[in-house]
Amino acid sequence: MTKTEHLEHFKGARELAARLSDQIEMCERQNRVIFTPFLSQGEGMIAQRLCGRGQPYAFDGGYPGAERCCYAFLPYPDTEVCFPICLLKAAYRPRFETLTHRDVLGAFMHQGIEREQLGDIVMTQDAVYVAVSESISGYLIDQVTKIRHTSLRFERYEGVLHHTPSFEVRQYNVSSLRMDAVVAALCRLPRAKAASLIASGMVKVNDLPLETSSSLCHNNSTVSIRGHGRFQFIEVKHTTKKNRFVIEVRVYC
Repeated sequence: MTKTEHLEHFKGARELAARLSDQIEMCERQNRVIFTPFLSQGEGMIAQRLCGRGQPYAFDGGYPGAERCCYAFLPYPDTEVCFPICLLKAAYRPRFETLTHRDVLGAFMHQGIEREQLGDIVMTQDAVYVAVSESISGYLIDQVTKIRHTSLRFERYEGVLHHTPSFEVRQYNVSSLRMDAVVAALCRLPRAKAASLIASGMVKVNDLPLETSSSLCHNNSTVSIRGHGRFQFIEVKHTTKKNRFVIEVRVYC
């Protein structure tokens, strides 16, 4: 199978798969560690598929359980790796306004930073944490001193961040496991409007754009719907007498 034929398996992500494939080839050719930028969970799954069983790799997002991670393609399985990642922290007390993930992301990207240079953004009751590429950490510390109306000061954080996303578990009654039916239930919309959201590129599954409404939703798939939130399809709990599906979903807060 040629490289082009191999990449045809990655529908909706061929460009990413081609870039990662080139990096894997560079690792093999130059016999050295090659780092990717931050990849989402779905993009990371593509990297893992490309590596298969023959290409050693490692990944890290700056703290245990990070969703967005840098991958390292390794020349040997036991190669030691020091990831070029820095975790930044700013103390934060929402006295006058509550900052959101979108506020923090927007402030960082306003500095001309591409999304792939930023990892997870974690909001706690008293602090904001952002994983960034080491090469831009000093610049961001100097430049990002205010988000909306809130002044804050980022510093390098040398501790270990422990964070578990908050969510609620809910059940939905759907007529089908097709994505248009699932999206309609999650957003409380007519199925035709859900299909329109999908066609407009507003829906991602495992962080990759959903191409067709007829795709089926699989266990543990993460569904992001712009303007409606983020969900994880857990499983089908049971089927009703009318052959409808009762599904269990994590709804992230």
